[in-house]
Amino acid sequence: MFCTGLKAFPLCSAYAASKGALNQFTKNIALEWAKDNIRANAVAPGAVKTELLDALMERADVNKNVEVMVSESPVGRIGEPKDISGMFAFLCLPAASYITGQIITVDGGSII
Repeated sequence: MFCTGLKAFPLCSAYAASKGALNQFTKNIALEWAKDNIRANAVAPGAVKTELLDALMERADVNKNVEVMVSESPVGRIGEPKDISGMFAFLCLPAASYITGQIITVDGGSII
C-alpha cells in the first residue's frame, strides 16, 4: 500500500518508509524525465483484497489494522483490484497527459 507512505499506521514503520521513498522517487523522476516527454505518477492504493492481504490477515495485528482502515474509510470496505486498475488505465490516456509527479490515492477516502 503506497498509502502507508502518506499516513501513519501502527507497526508499519519500515514498510511505510519504503513507500514514502517510492513516492518521493516518483516526484523526482517526473521532474528529471519531463524534458523527454515522459510522465511519472504513482497510484497509492489503500487496503485491497488480494491473496497477500488474505494471508496477512491471519495475523491479529494486521487484521486489527485493516479493520481500523475499513472503519475509517468513508466507503466502509476493502478495495477490490478492479477499483485500482481504472486509475492505471486513465493515466495511460491522452486525457492524463498533463498529470505528472503525482501520488494519486485510490483508497475509498481512507486518508482524508
